[in-house]
Parts: sequence; structure tokens; C-alpha cells
Amino acid sequence: MQRRVLVVVGEPLSGQLAIALRRSDHIPYLAADEATAIALAREQRCEIALLEIALPVRNGYRLASALRPHLAKVPLVIGIAAEIGPPPVESIDCGMACVFVKPLELADLLALIDRWDPT
Repeated sequence: MQRRVLVVVGEPLSGQLAIALRRSDHIPYLAADEATAIALAREQRCEIALLEIALPVRNGYRLASALRPHLAKVPLVIGIAAEIGPPPVESIDCGMACVFVKPLELADLLALIDRWDPT
């Protein structure tokens, strides 16, 4: 099933994810900053959002909190680098549906997107 996926991660991962998502028949919407992410969230009716904890300007938890009003029922998925350790409680506080520790196999991430039931 084709999904509209908001992707807010750093380079080069965002480009790699965009290619993989398109090859899997999904529609990626890439944002490099919070303002673009919020604009895309409002305009594109994304069905899932992939975030990264370590973003240049704002961390992924703060971004998730800013996105949540615009993506009320959309699952937010965040990636955390292994050296950060276990997912902190902030992931629950900002409404994360899933937290994964990087590196994650691309096939596993695509399987997660494919299996997500938006209802």
C-alpha cells in the first residue's frame, strides 16, 4: 500500500530514504528544518513521519512535539543512534509511536511502514 511519508532526517540518510521509499512505491516528503516539516505536515496529509533525534537545529523530540498538532493521528517514528542509549521517556511524552536504534536495516524500516495500519 502506498503511503505519504514525511522524512525529517539529516543527510545523507534523507536522500537514501527517499530513494528507498520511492522504490517501494511510497511518496516521500523531505524536510531539512522544522518550518518545512510543519508546512509539509499541513499540506500533504502524510500518513507516517520518520524523524531523527539528532537534528542540526532542534532535536527530534522537540520537532515531534511541534508536529503533533498538525499530525494528530499520524504515527511518528524516531531513530536514535546506538551511542545515545535506550530511548528516553521523551519519546512517550511527545507522542512517538515507535522508536528504533540506528543503524536499522532499511528492509526492516520499509516493512514497518508497509505494515502500519493507519486506522
